[in-house]
Amino acid sequence: MGFLLYLTYNLLSPFLFLAYLPLMLLSPKNPLKDSFSGLGERFSVKKFSFSSRPLWFHAASVGEVKALKPLIERLKREKPELPLFITCSTLAGRAEAFKMTEHASLVCADFYPLVKKLVKAVNPAKLIIVETELWPNLIRMASLKTEVLIINGRISDKTVKRYALIAPLLRFILKDVKKIMAQSSKDAERYASFFPPEKTLNAGNIKYDAPLETGSKAEELKAGLERAGLSGKKILVFGSTHPEEERIIAKAVKLLKQELKDALFIMAPRHLNRLDETEALLRKEEVGYVKWSEIKQAEGGRIGGRRKAEGVEIEEKNDFILVDEMGLLVSFYSLCSLAFVGGTLDKTGGHNLLEPSRFSKPVLFGPNYRNAREAGERLLEFRGGFLVKDEYDMKGRIKVLAGDPKNLREAGENSNKALLSLQGAVEKILKEII
Repeated sequence: MGFLLYLTYNLLSPFLFLAYLPLMLLSPKNPLKDSFSGLGERFSVKKFSFSSRPLWFHAASVGEVKALKPLIERLKREKPELPLFITCSTLAGRAEAFKMTEHASLVCADFYPLVKKLVKAVNPAKLIIVETELWPNLIRMASLKTEVLIINGRISDKTVKRYALIAPLLRFILKDVKKIMAQSSKDAERYASFFPPEKTLNAGNIKYDAPLETGSKAEELKAGLERAGLSGKKILVFGSTHPEEERIIAKAVKLLKQELKDALFIMAPRHLNRLDETEALLRKEEVGYVKWSEIKQAEGGRIGGRRKAEGVEIEEKNDFILVDEMGLLVSFYSLCSLAFVGGTLDKTGGHNLLEPSRFSKPVLFGPNYRNAREAGERLLEFRGGFLVKDEYDMKGRIKVLAGDPKNLREAGENSNKALLSLQGAVEKILKEII
């Protein structure tokens, strides 16, 4: 049955890809030039040259590629002669991959002839799949040449139910996988529906092993805030936000501005291609804001109760910064007093809840954190993280924490302890892949 489903998948995949291609190229979310960039890679035209058979990592996009950083850094130190190759599905992910290794590419469509050509061109020592990228042909073709492993594997209860519809196909694909290293014990248990438990390891989440670093970027942000006359404020960061929760945040900020006169609110939307939508929402909710790209060049002088930035007058009460540049969130976390992590007040399922914990910051998050269940539970257990359900919950929790320095410090320390209790994944994974 599994083989028949695999055969059906391959008969249908070229037609599905051809139907998807114009949607990808003409998507309003991507500039046309970006849509055509890397088209040759998607059709397996690109040539590769390695000094020896590389370790091939495949990840979905930016988040999954970034998660690889502590593992890639250890491999570079311990096996400097080993070529490292990263593929992913997005241009942003590829750009992030090039920061870690000289060998990176978009992955081709999961169409049998293209994947076969790609696997032959790369000739990997191992294929290491990150998280949930279970592409049938990629796994099947690579397994004919080398070992295939899954690291940072995660699977939700909802996904298990969905996968049950194609269970024979999934078992057929996963039989070619040597080992799955899951993010948590719950993830490892869920994989047991499709994969032998003895070949599953609860290795933990490599994201939690990432080194503490903000570098010069944090200093640049701090200097920008000082030039704009915003230093000395209690910084409250709302990171990786989505549309539904941005409305809640806007309402909470309006309530908090009346009571926290020394607060600076900073919001970093998850997807910058919908920044216009976020700005429209803030205007509708009557929350004054200024974009970071405008404020970073601000001069310190005040003019008639307003701060003057390069061509922009910032109202004294507008202590709300909308981050409109990529790559700044972690540095803002390092400067803040406390943080809210998004994707938890809508259906997304949460982002990296422990990112602020690296800097010993208390973490607020919503009830939907299924994609980071273990992190959320650990934060709640250690009392370094707090659930908020709506704008009133958010306002109340922020007021309690921000208004009590001792409480704020203890919650931050507890947040960091929660992170430390979950580290160690890189060590376990290294033992399996080298």
